[in-house]
This record gives sequence, C-alpha cells and structure tokens, in this order.
Amino acid sequence: ANRTFAWWQRQKRILARQLHLDVAELSKTTPPQRTAGAAVTAIVVTSPTPRCPEIDHLEITVGSIREQLPDAEIILVFDGVRPELRHRSAEYAEYVRRALWAANTRWGNVVPLVLEEHLHQARATRFALDEVTTRNVLLVEHDTPLTGEIDWAGIVASLDGGNVDMVRLHHETAIGEHHVHMMLDQAPRTDLGPVPLVRTSQWSQRPHVATLGWYRSVLDHHFAPEARVMIEDVMHGVCAVAWHEYGIAGWSRFRLAMYVP
Repeated sequence: ANRTFAWWQRQKRILARQLHLDVAELSKTTPPQRTAGAAVTAIVVTSPTPRCPEIDHLEITVGSIREQLPDAEIILVFDGVRPELRHRSAEYAEYVRRALWAANTRWGNVVPLVLEEHLHQARATRFALDEVTTRNVLLVEHDTPLTGEIDWAGIVASLDGGNVDMVRLHHETAIGEHHVHMMLDQAPRTDLGPVPLVRTSQWSQRPHVATLGWYRSVLDHHFAPEARVMIEDVMHGVCAVAWHEYGIAGWSRFRLAMYVP
C-alpha cells in the first residue's frame, strides 16, 4: 500500500510537470522567473528509528525546509529496513504511511520514494539524485532541521561562481570548539561569493548545499555502486587526508565551505 501510494504521488508530479511544459510550448512563452531558492531541490533520506511510528521529527525537518524554501521540491526517500532491525518493520511501515499521508495532504511539493530494500544513505541518495531537475541540491538528514536565517540567493550565487562546490549550513549556532581546527580561515571570507564563507576540510552530513553534478561525481568516485554506507563515514576521512597531505591543493579537490553569517 505504501509503495502504491508513493507511486501515485510521483505520477501526479509527472502529470503536473508535463502540463506546465505543454502550456509553455503551446503558448510560446517563457516560464516565469523563479526565485534563487527554487534553484535548489532538497533531499531527505529517512530510515527506521526508535521513534517510529511517530513522524514528529520528520515533520519539524520538512517544515523547516518548506519555511526556508517555499518553492523548492523536496524528495523524501524512505530507505528499506536493514536485517537487524526487522523487529521494527511494522512500526516503520506505519511511520512511512503517516509520512506519505502528510506529504500528500499537508506538506506540498514533496516527492516520495519508497525503497523495497535497505540501501543505506549513499545508495539511497543516488536514487534521489536521479529525480533532481535543478542545478543544486540540498541534503538534509531527517532529524536535522534547518535553523537561522539563510541567504539562499547568495549561497546559490556562490556555487554558481565556481569558487566552492559545497556550502554547509549551521545546525548549531556557531562553529564548535572541537571543529575549529578543521577550519582553514580565521574569519569569514567574502571573496568566495556574495555570502560570508569559511573554507573547511571537514565533511559533515549536517545540512549542506552543493551543485548536482559535483555531488554525483563524489558518489561515483568514492563509493562502490553497491556500497551500503553513510556518506560522512567515507568522505570525512577522504577530505581530511586530502587537506593534511596536499594542503590547499587537497582542499581544492572538494572545495568545502561553511556559511557563516
């Protein structure tokens, strides 16, 4: 039932998109300009937790994205149940059902993907990237809502400028004392784009924005096609080693930055 409901929601999305394209073609008009924030598609991957079947944490996270990016499409990926958590299958199925109902009736512009087996974060993200139609992608874990005021137009412009490939957002209110040693700059820079940024060697799966093509290349080059793993578990070490062994040339391989308003 969950897979069928998710399929129907995706089918409605395809019909709506095709309708817009048909109208634009028949009227010979250019679609209206969208906001800079709408140049971003959000991806949220969720999986079984002890909180299932409650969806309160997911409600908060999706709500924070919708508040910040009212025009953005949100791709909500439900990973399958790993073998050692099969005892939570019934609770997780109910969690998925509740989230699908909220996506269909309340959240708006949410595309659900229900995976039939456990693929883990990296492979699930690959599936989601295939659904993205914007040039930038926002990755948000299901229990890390967006916080604070975010200059989305400035972040998109920074990525478009080509000086950085990923901009991480603060989940906390400041750079933690245990993370300072992974920052390359003593103060925010304004020469990397129109928003203040600090270069970093730290890959974190906290909310971050990146160009779509770059994110695809990261997954293609550093993850086997069948790898069932958390993205940060691989990329944190890869980026740290690149910086420590090659300095700024190593940082330039990934060009990670933190948004520091």
